[in-house]
Amino acid sequence: MPSPIATQTPVPTSSLAPTPTTSPQATFDGTFPASVMRISTISVKEAADLSSRDDVAGSDIAVAGFYDEGGPLHCPSSAFGPYDLPLYNYCRAAVFVDAQKNAHACISKGNETDCTIATSPTPVFMYDSLGTDWNPGRAGPDPIVVVGHVADPRSLQCMPSDQARCLQEFVADAVVWADGHPVDLTTPASHDSAYNTISPRMTLDDVRAAVGPDQAIVSANASPANEARLMDPGWNLAGDQLVWVVRTINASAGATAEKTAVTVWLLDDSTAAVLDQHPLGPIDKTVSSVWFSGAHHGLSQNDENWNDVSTLLTLSDDVGNPVWKGTIGGATSGTDNDTTIDGPDVPLVLPPGTYKLDASTVSPGGSIAPGTYGDCSSTQTIGSNQKVEFSVDFAQGQPCTWSGPATPSFSY
Repeated sequence: MPSPIATQTPVPTSSLAPTPTTSPQATFDGTFPASVMRISTISVKEAADLSSRDDVAGSDIAVAGFYDEGGPLHCPSSAFGPYDLPLYNYCRAAVFVDAQKNAHACISKGNETDCTIATSPTPVFMYDSLGTDWNPGRAGPDPIVVVGHVADPRSLQCMPSDQARCLQEFVADAVVWADGHPVDLTTPASHDSAYNTISPRMTLDDVRAAVGPDQAIVSANASPANEARLMDPGWNLAGDQLVWVVRTINASAGATAEKTAVTVWLLDDSTAAVLDQHPLGPIDKTVSSVWFSGAHHGLSQNDENWNDVSTLLTLSDDVGNPVWKGTIGGATSGTDNDTTIDGPDVPLVLPPGTYKLDASTVSPGGSIAPGTYGDCSSTQTIGSNQKVEFSVDFAQGQPCTWSGPATPSFSY
C-alpha cells in the first residue's frame, strides 16, 4: 500500500518554475531565452534532428520557434478514425518554424485559403499540457518556447497504421515562455473525457508538495481513475475516484543540458498520496494495444432510445484483481439493421498475460429496462507486442457473446 504524504502544506514554487506573466503586451525583442528550466533551448530544425535519436526517449527538450495556428479544416470523418486519437496532428492547420516570415498556418489567395497541415515538430497540445493559454485573443505568429518530448507512450493508443507516426510527434508538456515573458503554468480546467466538469481537491501547489521540492512540474491534470490511461497508458485503473497524472523534471540538477529525464507520477487526489511513479520512457516494447467494441441489436434508429445504451467492460487479471472498468466509448452509431455499435474506444495498453473480460449493458438514460440484454464473460490470453480487437455482441433476451482476438478492422 502506498504511504501517505507526510505533509500537504504547499511548498514554494521551484526556482525552475516560470514566474507569472507580468504584462499582457508582447515585448519580444527578437531573442529567445538561451535556456528554460535548466534545459538549453534549441531551434525547430535542431529539434527535428534531435527527435530521431533513441537516447531522447523519456526526456524533455526545450524548443524555441514561431507558432501559428489556423482555423478548423474541412476534413472527412474518415481522417480521424472511430475515436478521438490522443496524438493526432493530421487535419490541423498549424506551423512551428524558425523564421517568423514563414510562420503562417493559412494564407489567403483571392477567394481561397491555403493551409499547412501540422507535422512534427509542430507541438501537439494535450489536455494535460500546461501554459496553453499563453496568448488568448491575439493573432499569431507567436514566439514561444515549448518544453516537451517525443516517443510519448500514448502513441500506442493511435490506430495501428499510425503508431509509428505518433511515436515521432512532439508532445507539449508546457509552453513555458511566450512573447518575451515566462508563462504562468496553471492547470487546465478539469474535466473528464466527456467534458463533464470535475472538482479536484488538490491545487497545483498541493501537487508540488506531494512530488517534493526537488521536482519541477512540467504537466499535470486530474481525472477519474479509469481515465488516467488517457494521460499515461501504463495506468489502467478501475473506479472513478479522482487522481492526478503529473510529469516532472529534476529541479536540483546542476548544469544546463540539451535534454532532461522526465518522471511520471500518479497521485490520489483525496489524500495526496503518491500511488505510483515511473520514468516517461523508453516505451515497453512487450505491451500490446487492445481495442474493444460492442454491438446491441434490436434498437431501431427510429426509436428515441436507440443510442441510450452502452457496453460496460470489466477487465480482471488471472487471479481476479480488477485491471480496468468503464464504458466503451469512441463512436456510437446506428445501422440499418437495428444495431447500435459502441467503439472501438481508445485501446487499453496491456502487458502480456491472461485476462477475464466481463461485459454488461448500461442505459444512462434509463430507457432500456434491466435484463433486456444478458451479460457474458470470456478469458483471453494477450501476447507480447500485439495489436488486437475484441468485440462483444448483445441480442435481446439472451447472454451476449465475445469474439476475438482479431486484427483491428475499423469501419467508420
